[in-house]
Amino acid sequence: MGRRTSMKIEKTEEPVLLDVQPPMKAQVGFLVMAGLFWLTGLPMLLTQQWGPAFTQFCIGGIFWGCGWLKCFSRRYVVTATRVITHKGLLSRRQVEIRIDHIRSVEVRQGALQRLLKTGDVLLGTAGTAGYEAVLKDVEVPAQVCAVIRDRNLSMSLRHRPSAFRQHSRPPSGGRPSVG
Repeated sequence: MGRRTSMKIEKTEEPVLLDVQPPMKAQVGFLVMAGLFWLTGLPMLLTQQWGPAFTQFCIGGIFWGCGWLKCFSRRYVVTATRVITHKGLLSRRQVEIRIDHIRSVEVRQGALQRLLKTGDVLLGTAGTAGYEAVLKDVEVPAQVCAVIRDRNLSMSLRHRPSAFRQHSRPPSGGRPSVG
């Protein structure tokens, strides 16, 4: 699913819990279109119709390239304290969300995504009406969601005042004091 490594992020060493990219199988629409154009180009090659066959193979290559670009232009990194989304090859967009600011984590899977075992992970914070970030087409989205929730829980427990962490116990004797 993802790599567990340490990577240099903004001049600080921070443990990376997940580093994932959408798999190529998530771009099944582009791959099917590419295959159809390539298959329709094969008979043209056999009948030595070079121009139309070349056109079919080029159009198929464009569809395959679009699918490849959609996969490899996105990267999602979950560190010990942040979720970072990277998008784009030529123009880059990076969104960082502190894990302790995440208020909701949702998994969305369409029928095709369920078959391919991919899905979208939606992250909501208190400062936005919708979702702050969407991790599109990640493999095994329930595991990605679980990593973020576990890290969020451990961070929220660590930052709570100690009075909230301890359970209030009745005084000795087992009965609460009255008065």
